[in-house]
Amino acid sequence: MSFLLKSVKSRQVGAVEAADRLLGHKLFSKSRQTIFVNLQPAYQVKCVLKPAAELEQLCKTSPESEDIFYPHWVLNIYPNRPDCLQNASLHKVMAWYERQKSGTDEIKVNTLPLYLRRRQKPYIVTHQNVNPHQSEEHRQLYYSKLLKLFVPWRSQSDMVLTEKT
Repeated sequence: MSFLLKSVKSRQVGAVEAADRLLGHKLFSKSRQTIFVNLQPAYQVKCVLKPAAELEQLCKTSPESEDIFYPHWVLNIYPNRPDCLQNASLHKVMAWYERQKSGTDEIKVNTLPLYLRRRQKPYIVTHQNVNPHQSEEHRQLYYSKLLKLFVPWRSQSDMVLTEKT
């Protein structure tokens, strides 16, 4: 407590800010939660490694398993979404659904031991912006990210026209 009093005394603060700090209130907050979607190509996506204890257990039960990463929204969960969400875009699924380990069979992810739970309020979906006017490569990347985000797909090949590249 004395550290907090010293830090408040070390600079000029208003009475409201000092009271908020002493009571432990947040000085700022967001009205809605955001979620980031990584729309990079599959070879550039960074996946989250499972904890060491879980990996040790995995090595004991099935040593040949390559399942060392948590499921990724774009690479694993969205392409295997339940059939009831067949016409839902990646943006809609990420905004309205959260993954969980247990739930009803109606919203079970097809090939993973995960379930999707509908939220009361949607997340604000954010992604890395690319300037399409910078170069031809950035222009193609920009439009491919928009397609991936707003057009329903099951695999990357669903978004490519057969006569185009």
